[in-house]
Amino acid sequence: MIVFDRFSGNTHLLDELSLELVRELESTSISESGLIKNFAQANGLECDEALVQAVSQRLEALNQLGIVRADSV
Repeated sequence: MIVFDRFSGNTHLLDELSLELVRELESTSISESGLIKNFAQANGLECDEALVQAVSQRLEALNQLGIVRADSV
């Protein structure tokens, strides 16, 4: 999915995981662990180490791009 960041004027290509995380964060303020739990439940996944690592990596990348902002990322 191609996303335009109206604040920076940049355009980004996001994979499905990143897009779902951004959508969740747009609707609520939530901790990383809460975000992982919600994502797992919504997609019928286990909250295993692979999921935790994938979400953490995506959040870090989104933070570096300025798409999301988190104190702990």
